This record gives sequence, C-alpha cells and structure tokens, in this order.
Amino acid sequence: MTVPEARAMGFKALTGMTDTAALDCRILLCHVLKMTQSELLLSTRQLSAEEEKCFEGLLKKRAEGFSVAVVIGHKEFFGRDFIVNDKVLVPRPETEILVERVINEFKDRHQNPLKALDICTGSGCIGITVLAELERIGIDCEMILSDVCEQALGIAEDNCRQIIENRSKCILSDVFEAFDGRRFNLITANPPYIAPAMKDSLATEVLHEPELALFADDGGLALIRRIISESPKHLSNGGLLILECGYDQADETRKLMDESGFASSFILKDLAGLPRCVGGYANA
Repeated sequence: MTVPEARAMGFKALTGMTDTAALDCRILLCHVLKMTQSELLLSTRQLSAEEEKCFEGLLKKRAEGFSVAVVIGHKEFFGRDFIVNDKVLVPRPETEILVERVINEFKDRHQNPLKALDICTGSGCIGITVLAELERIGIDCEMILSDVCEQALGIAEDNCRQIIENRSKCILSDVFEAFDGRRFNLITANPPYIAPAMKDSLATEVLHEPELALFADDGGLALIRRIISESPKHLSNGGLLILECGYDQADETRKLMDESGFASSFILKDLAGLPRCVGGYANA
C-alpha cells in the first residue's frame, strides 16, 4: 500500500463517523510514518507491513469513537505536547484562557516562590503550563498537581517528567483531603461539571473520556460547590481561586464564590465569547 492509497483507505474508513475524516486520516498516518502533513501530501512511498497494521489499528480505534488525541496518545496545549489516554480529559484550547489569566495575574505580584495547587489535574496540562510559563518569566513556582484518580495522576507524572523535568509534586487526593493546614497563593481546577442528565447529548468521542472527569451531581455543580466552599481554608490572604465551568454555570458559580466570601469575583469568556472560567480572591 502506498501513502496515497493509505490516505484513500483511511478516508473511506472514517467517512460517516466524523466530519473531519480527511484531517483525522492525515494526522493518524503522519503519526505512523513520523512525517509532517506537508511531507505526507508529497509522499508516494510504500508502507511497510508493520506500518499498514499500525495504521489500520489506529483507524479502528478512531472509528470506535475515541478522539484523535487519545488514539495517537498526545495533545498540544499552550505550545507543549502532553501525553493523554482514555483515563484523562483531553486538553481543550478553551482552557488556555485560564492559564493566560494566571500568568497575567502573578507576573507583577513578586511572590517568590509562588505556592500553587492544581486540583482535578488530569493530564496536568493546567498546572504544568502555569509552572513552565511563570518560570519562563523568572517567577519561582512551587506547584502541586493533585487528582483523586491514581491512573490520571500517573499520566500527570509522565507529563511532569517529559515537560518540566519533575519540577512539580503529584499527590493523590480527593480535592483538599491531603492538604490539611496548607495554604496556597493560587488554586486552579478544571473539575467535572457536566450534569449526568446531559450524557445522551454528548459527542461519542467525549463519552470515551473518563466519567469521573466529566460528570458531577447537582446539575454538574457538586464538585464546584465543594471546591469553592473548602478553598478559603487553603488560600493565603489575596490568594486566587480560578476554575473552569460550563458556559451556563458561570453566573451560579460566581454567586457561590461571592457567598463564600471571595472578593472581586470575575468571569472569563473564551474565544467564542462563551463564559468559561470563574475566579475570585480570598480574604483569609
């Protein structure tokens, strides 16, 4: 099988199950052949038997509904390549606004070291990126990545080794249970916030992500409520809590922050103009 034949076969295999069949096919084939897309489009070389078998396996997994990122095992976030699998939430570009706000918030605060905690860390993309970007501008950051899922934390540890040379601790914890008496300047979180009743409306590839990272009771707000109510005991004076939520949950999340004593709460909108993150400052 030549490269053009493989592309045609892959496109046919994925047509009907995704609107991006041609792009998905190219990405999967580039992964197998270790080529750029430009190189792939110009190539007419023959695939080896091993390459054909690998490509067919990836196509099968994509056709089963797994996202391209999970199929190839990595996803770009804020210019860095993160290891992912079906045990973690795939990093979304919308989440990058949370990182941008944190960087802008602390670049002039002169808190060295900055003590930070990223809960519900999953792949670790938020905490690792915050640490790397703050270090890049000369701010020493002591970052802890935390998750209740041991398998997810293992992926975060892999990304710590690969991206920041283990300059972050990874701690297994159900929200703040492992951090009794500890305070931080920054707490970030991308908790599960989808209501279980919405499950049938989700895309197939989303449903192949871990339920623990997607769904929460109380209309999706259960863990958000817990994080907000418990955070004041773990934030230093003026410390920032910032978390992601559903676009239709932002007002309620901000109200929860205000009721918990947070000051100057705010809502961040993503590039589509939808509310995406909510933050506030502790008065501890």
